[in-house]
Amino acid sequence: MLSRTDHLAQQATLITPRLLQDWPLPAPSGSGKSSRGDVWVIGGARGTPGAAMLAGTAALRVGAGRLTLAVAESVAVAVAVAIPECGIHPLPETSGGSVRGVVTGELADGVASCNAVLVGSGLDDPGNTAALIESLLPAVGDRTTVVLDAYALGVLHEVAGVTDRWAGRLVLTPNTDELERLLEAPGSVDGTGDLVGAVRQAADRYGAVVTCHNVIADPGGRLWQAEPNCVGLGTSGSGDVLGGVVLGLLGRGADPAQAACWATYLHLMAASEPSGSSPGTCSPNSPDSSTNPLHRPVTIDRHKLLAPPEPRGFRYTGGQADPAGTRVRPRPVVPGSGRPLVGVPIPFRSTDRPAGAVAGASIQG
Repeated sequence: MLSRTDHLAQQATLITPRLLQDWPLPAPSGSGKSSRGDVWVIGGARGTPGAAMLAGTAALRVGAGRLTLAVAESVAVAVAVAIPECGIHPLPETSGGSVRGVVTGELADGVASCNAVLVGSGLDDPGNTAALIESLLPAVGDRTTVVLDAYALGVLHEVAGVTDRWAGRLVLTPNTDELERLLEAPGSVDGTGDLVGAVRQAADRYGAVVTCHNVIADPGGRLWQAEPNCVGLGTSGSGDVLGGVVLGLLGRGADPAQAACWATYLHLMAASEPSGSSPGTCSPNSPDSSTNPLHRPVTIDRHKLLAPPEPRGFRYTGGQADPAGTRVRPRPVVPGSGRPLVGVPIPFRSTDRPAGAVAGASIQG
């Protein structure tokens, strides 16, 4: 009898660097921010603004051009100071600090015209979250791609009309508990349950691309797998980072399946074996850059692929190579945070540097 891993391997396309090289991300159409996508994150209740901040930062790290964070009004100023690259939209909140389930005029205008929107990161009230999704259904633009995470996944089965409005342009990023809630089937996935079957069922039910524990399915029946799994992904903020990476890639023009596959692979590789540390941290704003896989320089090789294989359309900037041309001196950082002021330095060895790239270049322009 085949194990679950062997059964999955027979069905799924394995995500490898070669597959991603043959499935390159869309090149920006110009040099301005708009050519790399306008993305919104809607979440960040008073008690959990960091979730929206992690997601938004991850979207910028993978090349999104313009970021707006819609968060509870009581934390909006603090978030704006912490992430000066983003625009801020304060959201009305309850006396307890939860985001209310209403869509105001400015928010409606933003989600009607942006390239992609992530809903759920840092929301903390089921009723208001369901009401917010219901209000967003008619407001989100016909060409806007939607990512749902966290509380938005827990209440999605209660919201009518999601498939009618967002099918074909929806990405869901559940953990196993959230996947069970999506299917209204407690205990069916975690442990020895059929993860592959559940992911496929959710994709069919919601007309969405679904990525859960490195298994990705689309409503057309295609299935992908990233491996090996890594316990380092089981940490606070991990899911927010994944949702943000999906969002940023969608903003750049990737289709939902491509964005989910690329994001799942990058997320897994970032947490697999951080240099100088044990696996465990994949949050992009870790104060210690040496243990921060989405923050520190990563060599482009057959094992790790944190930049698209084709440099066309990127504006490589900054970075200072040492005499051997093999590593990058750190960029200026925000005092006390370890976060670079601009971009993510990507070192290239002379043997694997793409044509036209400079040693120590950044994909953030």
